[in-house]
Amino acid sequence: MTNSREILKELNQKLRISNTKEKKQTSFSRLVERLGNTVSSIARDITGDYWDATDVSGTGVAKQIGLAINRARINPRHTAKMRFLTKKVHVVQEASDVHQVLVINEDKIHGEDTVRVFGKIFNEGNIFDVPTDSFEWREQRSYFQHYMTTAKSLNHLMTPMHEIANDYVQEISESKGEISDVEDFATRFAMDIIGKTQLGLAIFPAATKSALAHDINASIDKLANPRTLLFPDSLIKYYDTYIHRSKSLEETVESALKMIKETIKVNQLNILTTDNWLRDVSIKYRWCRRRALEFALGLKAGDKSENAVRLAKNQWPTKKAKTDWYEGIEKDQWYKDIVEKEWPLALQTCLSTMKKNTQFTDAAAKDIYDLLHSTEIGKDAALFLVVGHETTARFFQFTMTLLADEKHKKVLEIMVEEIYAYARKHNKKPEEFTKKDIDSLVYMQAILIESLRMFPLVPVLKAEASADFILGKVEKCESKAEHKIAMENRDKKGDVKIKKGDFIFALASVSQRLESNYENPDMFLPERFIETNSDDVAVLKKPDSSKWYPFGIGRRVCLGKQLATQEVGVGLIHMFTKFNLLINEPKRYDNVMIFTLRPTCKVSAKVSEYDRNNESVMMRRR
Repeated sequence: MTNSREILKELNQKLRISNTKEKKQTSFSRLVERLGNTVSSIARDITGDYWDATDVSGTGVAKQIGLAINRARINPRHTAKMRFLTKKVHVVQEASDVHQVLVINEDKIHGEDTVRVFGKIFNEGNIFDVPTDSFEWREQRSYFQHYMTTAKSLNHLMTPMHEIANDYVQEISESKGEISDVEDFATRFAMDIIGKTQLGLAIFPAATKSALAHDINASIDKLANPRTLLFPDSLIKYYDTYIHRSKSLEETVESALKMIKETIKVNQLNILTTDNWLRDVSIKYRWCRRRALEFALGLKAGDKSENAVRLAKNQWPTKKAKTDWYEGIEKDQWYKDIVEKEWPLALQTCLSTMKKNTQFTDAAAKDIYDLLHSTEIGKDAALFLVVGHETTARFFQFTMTLLADEKHKKVLEIMVEEIYAYARKHNKKPEEFTKKDIDSLVYMQAILIESLRMFPLVPVLKAEASADFILGKVEKCESKAEHKIAMENRDKKGDVKIKKGDFIFALASVSQRLESNYENPDMFLPERFIETNSDDVAVLKKPDSSKWYPFGIGRRVCLGKQLATQEVGVGLIHMFTKFNLLINEPKRYDNVMIFTLRPTCKVSAKVSEYDRNNESVMMRRR
């Protein structure tokens, strides 16, 4: 406790200094914004009216990045460079280069662009906003792993997933033979699963889901765009507001948070009475840390003094001081008592008061209620909705589109046959499948992998070099030691020199369709991920992570990859064993790279239902 008290003492001494600094920072921010406004006319000429990275017909940054992508495609080294203002960007596509950047040299790059994106739009200090070597990152990642990667947690989610999928089957049955908007359908499906299984949002109206997805995605699109890395925030804000005439980031985020808070209010009792991430991690995590500070400083629960308010905002002298203190108390018995004894008691008192609809008399219980309805928790919920729904929705949408394509009829028939053969063998209905059952469907799993190869969730991974390093023209190495030897014997003519401050764009959407990585890369061939084992049994072939990285690669690989695969698997089983889907839209595969691959036009699907009890119909279906 001695070290902890010294840190807190230092913090108290610096509170007054912080007030003065805040005023200076405000004045500086205003000056920066005025400077940004001054050069707005220049920015308009440079950037044009469309900032999207794939807009090769545009001007400025969009055109430069688009042209660099095209140069990298035809360059035998599959790399290209571009310079925009003071920024240098390296575009890499070759498997070895991707592996060198994101794995071998991971200690020489800042986190991928998601770190900046989620750090700006959501609470500072969230899992995407802290260094990968920090205690907070390890701690928060362990919480996510508990809810999104363990066999126990994923099995627990199967029942509600089947229930939600059945709701959408009912919706299709009542749709008069058409899914009018496949993107909206997939978005609501993914958001429903995350909202109801992870956030306790039992009441989640369709209109709210669609509107919320629109605002959240608009916010992420603004921040994930490459312009965020290349231009000052003030210039971008001015461009959006006065030139592009669109909502500012702040306005878009505020609109989304308002809807989330309203949804939380409607579901407040369900959130606090069921097992879900929002209650058991987000609220509990913040409440216990507040109580720890109150205990250490001798403050009373609910104290609204200046120090208490500032401390609640995590205004520490340094980030290291905060990390050191919290890491230190994890082993202290008094903190364990807060987590294991005080939290359950305060939660029970809070629920009792809410159910009786009476005034709170217990400050600790009132703190839980206030946290539940706070902007902090609203942003945490938004964070989970974003990472849990947007990528999965696009995954589900493009996979549905591939299987509803008449050209892929044979693939669909094999998948449905596999599902029913497995159901008959194990004497259960498809809608009763467990996680283990879904994992055992080798051909369907291959379909999911192939779909992600053709339409990766996050098409461009962006990183900034924190130190100089060299990309050598060497074969992929499994270890840093092996890579070191390869670099000593390399042909230096193929070197790509990366300097500190340079940006590197790894293009999954391009490299996963290179002929050097896959034969017939533009064809939908799930069989490429199936092989035969020594017993002559078909098994899943694990893809090479440097040639297939739709979930990212390295330490920040997406924690939700198993959850997403399970969600989409459940969706496919329910949709394609109950309906015939057909999508004929000529531009159904056209997409644009923003944060995720987004379709460029509205796509609808024709639907016909068949008699599931008629075996002859089933046989024709197969």
